[in-house]
Amino acid sequence: MNTMNSMKKNIVPAYIGAAISIAAAALVWFTDPVLGLDGDGMHMLAVFCLCLLLWIFHPIPAEMTALLLMILPTALGIVSWKVSFSGWTSSTTWFLFGGLVIGRLVSVSGLDKRFTLNLLKRFGGDRLSVWKVTGTIMLIACLCALIIPSGTVLALILGAQIFPLVELYGLDRKSNVAKILMLTVPIVVLLCGNHSLSGSSHNLILLGSLEDAGYGVTWLGWLLALLPDTIFVCVVLLLSYKLTLKPEKTELENGKETIQKQLDELGKMSRDEKKATVLFCAALILWITNFATGIHVATVALVIAFIAVLPKVGVLNFRETMQKINWPIIIFVAAVLGFPTMMDEVNINEAFTRVFQWL
Repeated sequence: MNTMNSMKKNIVPAYIGAAISIAAAALVWFTDPVLGLDGDGMHMLAVFCLCLLLWIFHPIPAEMTALLLMILPTALGIVSWKVSFSGWTSSTTWFLFGGLVIGRLVSVSGLDKRFTLNLLKRFGGDRLSVWKVTGTIMLIACLCALIIPSGTVLALILGAQIFPLVELYGLDRKSNVAKILMLTVPIVVLLCGNHSLSGSSHNLILLGSLEDAGYGVTWLGWLLALLPDTIFVCVVLLLSYKLTLKPEKTELENGKETIQKQLDELGKMSRDEKKATVLFCAALILWITNFATGIHVATVALVIAFIAVLPKVGVLNFRETMQKINWPIIIFVAAVLGFPTMMDEVNINEAFTRVFQWL
């Protein structure tokens, strides 16, 4: 019964949201042209209104709304197929695709666990201080965000390490130590996704918009501009933990030996881990030096991704990787990147410019 009531509570707002979205879009569709727009311009505004409200009310998944944003304009004859799906020709869309494959490469090869344990051994101290461990998690997030353009993937990689760490301290999942470590994951994933050009989908969307406007942004320049903010917030976060969450244990005896034991259980680096390390480092170096080499960051991502799935050379199985890739976020990014081209095609950009100038 409780389940049914919960479903009803979820379904009713969804239907209401869908009805409001459709009604608002119909109102715009049949309104006489304004702001100097023609019929196609008003119809494009109606499609945008529909999709925006569907994203707000969320009666259907966001990626399905993104598909509507690409399908409806060409299905209704507002713009051509080429314009409607222009987001798929953006380098940013394929940068995201390549980055997601690289993120899966790190996870599937097992490099993520070895990487985490080695950093904990190096920076966690002999007694695995809670504060040093928390700082190490922040460091791991900062480093992984340099190359993994998905907060979901990064959160999964970090989250998988948290409860084993809590168990090392002999505490349960409701302890303050667990709260500190678990709170750190989503906060630093969101935070660290900003300082790397390749660290999040919204950064990539902004990159695409800047490139369309004729502004070049280097991977290293973006990092140097935003990294200080990330470091500052991480320090504030650690101080806030010390003031609000008192850990039951601040250190673990023989902590370093425990981490070393887990590393010994992993054994020597496997062939796949070595390949993943080489590809990971190659991508990172080429991204950092793209201002000097002139090689576009998306080209680097696609080349590394191609090598990663190449039979007998890479680590990943191509078909399995295509099934596991987060296609919804790729569809969403492609739709958002293509929308400015659609707006420009029907002169909505000019209309908005006139409005802003008047304001």
